[in-house]
Amino acid sequence: SRSQPAMAAAAPPPTSPEAQKELLLSMGLPFGTWRADAPLRDFEGVTVDDGDGLVTGLSLADKKDVSFKLVDFTSLTSLKELNMSCCYDATGNLKDLPKSITNLNLRECYGIEGNIKDLPQSITDLNLCGCKKLEGDIESLKDMPLTSLILYGCNKLTGMYVGLVGRMDRLE
Repeated sequence: SRSQPAMAAAAPPPTSPEAQKELLLSMGLPFGTWRADAPLRDFEGVTVDDGDGLVTGLSLADKKDVSFKLVDFTSLTSLKELNMSCCYDATGNLKDLPKSITNLNLRECYGIEGNIKDLPQSITDLNLCGCKKLEGDIESLKDMPLTSLILYGCNKLTGMYVGLVGRMDRLE
């Protein structure tokens, strides 16, 4: 029988396409194209870098009955875009998002919690519409390179958009 330490030692580094594929498969999500014999670039909703083959985007929008956990994406350090719009059963805390994200859409992810100050500081496009459990002061976003910000329905947020308004293409 194989011992746990031996398996861990044989695992590829988390920054390899193979490790990222294993991570996605280990989530046990019900997507037919997410198979061990399929290339990562053929996984439904997955975008990979043409050069290094690493995951740069996950478009999981409208997977209403799938239970995503934000912590499952933490080690995807190459991830730039995460679209989980209308993933009603998604759970987790903003602090668990990969710090590499630039485009984040968690619209109507009702189970997501945390303080917006813990969002990755690299975000340019942010949609948290309807994320009613999120807390924090909107001013904590002022140093982010935001060009689009949607916070409609985030009732627990406090503060003003001062310092954000002038540089926004979209602000709701």
